[in-house]
Amino acid sequence: MILYYIILFLFPIVVQCQNGINSSASQFEGTVILSYQHAVTLLKSNIVNKLMNVNLTHVTHSLSNLTHEFYCTVQEIHLNMQQATQANKMIIGQTNMSVDQLLESVSQLENETRETTIFMNESNNTVEKARQNVQDAKLIV
Repeated sequence: MILYYIILFLFPIVVQCQNGINSSASQFEGTVILSYQHAVTLLKSNIVNKLMNVNLTHVTHSLSNLTHEFYCTVQEIHLNMQQATQANKMIIGQTNMSVDQLLESVSQLENETRETTIFMNESNNTVEKARQNVQDAKLIV
């Protein structure tokens, strides 16, 4: 019977925990990973590929343009890294809050289970005393 109550109390916690994990994973994929992917794509296409294809004969003329393009790309990469970092911090904060709430729920359920166990033990003792009183009364009669 106690096991039934324990399962009944723990089931919502397990469901809430699973929902939190799924939510955090999708948030992580949608914010942090996308920002990193975009930054890597920019780095590859706008910096590495351009450096690999620089025409050395016209480098003095295009050096100014290339430098400006690199600067703009680095700024955008920096922005993406900041967005990824902020999103990661937000997800960690939400996860910590969820963990704290789950720990509080588990603690509360442990207390309720302890109280239920004490109540059931007291009830069993009362029933046992009543049985003993009935047996004693039968012996007297």
